[in-house]
This record gives sequence, C-alpha cells and structure tokens, in this order.
Amino acid sequence: MTLNTQEMNIDGDVAKAKIGIVEGGENKGVCILCSANTLRFEGCSFGAESESIGVGLICGKGGKVELTNCEFENIRMTKSGMVTFDGAGVGGFIDKVIVRNVTRQNVGRSLFELRNGGDVEVKNTTMNESRFDDGNGIEIGEGINAKIWNCTFKSIQRGSGNGGVLNGRVGSGKCVDINKCVFEECRCESMSAIGGGVDMIVGDGGNLLFDDNKMNGCTVSERSGKGEGLHLTFETTNIEYSMKNDTFTNNVAEKGEDVYLVCGSPWTMLLPAL
Repeated sequence: MTLNTQEMNIDGDVAKAKIGIVEGGENKGVCILCSANTLRFEGCSFGAESESIGVGLICGKGGKVELTNCEFENIRMTKSGMVTFDGAGVGGFIDKVIVRNVTRQNVGRSLFELRNGGDVEVKNTTMNESRFDDGNGIEIGEGINAKIWNCTFKSIQRGSGNGGVLNGRVGSGKCVDINKCVFEECRCESMSAIGGGVDMIVGDGGNLLFDDNKMNGCTVSERSGKGEGLHLTFETTNIEYSMKNDTFTNNVAEKGEDVYLVCGSPWTMLLPAL
C-alpha cells in the first residue's frame, strides 16, 4: 500500500477493516510506504495468534509516521523492519506502544529502525519477551536525531550481533538522547557480543546523552563478552556526551560488567560515579 494523500489518520477499527490487520487467525502482514505524507496510527493492534510474515511501516523521504497507543503482539517477523524511518526530512514519533512476544528470524532487521532523516522520538513504550536472531529492538543510523525517553525493555534477546536492545551510531551534528529508560534482563547470546543492553558508537561531531537510565540483570558472554549493560565507542575527542544518574545492578560480562568504554584517540575524561 502506497499513500498518495497528504495526510491520513487510522484508528483501530479503520486499520482492521481497510488494511488487513487482524487480531487472530491468519495474518500475512501489512506493508505501508509513506513518502511526503503524514500517517497517524492510534489505538491499532498489529499481530495475530498464528504466524505473521511481517508488519512494515516505512517512512520515506519527507514522510512522517506517528503511532500512539498501539500494540505489536505475537508476530513472527521474516521480512522487513516493523517501523522504518529512512529518508531526508523524515520525522514522527512512537508513543505509548506495547511490544510483546515478537520474534525475528534471520533477516538482519530491527523492530524500530531510525536510519536517516530528521527527528524521531520513541517514548513511553514497553518492549517485553522478544527474541531476534539477527537484529534488535531499536537501530539508530548516523543520519538522524533520536530521542528514546521513558521506555522499558525487559527480557529482550539477540542471537548474533551487538546491542541486545539498542545499537547504532551518532553521526556528525546529530544527537541521540536516551533518558529515563529501564533495561532489564536483556541479553546478547553470541560469544563475542558487546553491549547486552546498549551498544553505541559516537562519531566525530556526534552528541550522546545517556542520563537517568537503569540497567539490571543484562548479560553477554561471560567468556568473551564486553559491556553487559552499556558498550560505548568514542571515535574521536571531538564529541559531546553526558552520563548522569544512571544505575547499574547485577549485570554480567567477561569485561566491563556495567560499562565498557572504547576511545579511539588519547582521552582525558571524567566519568560520573556509578
């Protein structure tokens, strides 16, 4: 489905009736491409009791996608990312969304992909009991400003790759703000994994804010994993960062149980007491 109108509002009833979203029985998924338009979902349920090939909401150049009070549940993803922001000038938000029992199989894609564009927010959102063979909860590209606020991630597992819940790169002139989030019992399972909860690379000229977050019981391999809670890479000294009032408890890794920091150049820095 490709939208040609300038603006479209979809509530739960309209979604079920007109774009094939169902809450039981067979569901072969839905794919919507939104470019140069505004697409709003409110009170929609995406998922099925049986297997689903995927849900794809793709926000392209100049588009805006807004999801409020929606649920993604009992979905087996085998195709595209669930919600993708990728294109110049894209924007929107994901607010009060619940994700439960979602699995991804060998597709190398994440649930929420904030890849490139303008400003995107993920806030007041809960993600529980989901597993990804290759991919994770949120992927952040270097060409976007992203805010992840007041979200809870619990029992999220990643089979291969880094960053059990969230990974990405902060590009030049961009800011990623992760604030008041809870990461609990999240895990990367591969032997060389890094960042059981979060793995972020801050490139030259990037800005990372990581304040008032809690990480509890996150794990990577005890034999070779690094940074069970948080793994950070600062590529140059020309960056900005903030780590304030974060709490780390009961995290397990071979190196850096709570925080593992990699600096690409000689650094003089002061980290707050954990």
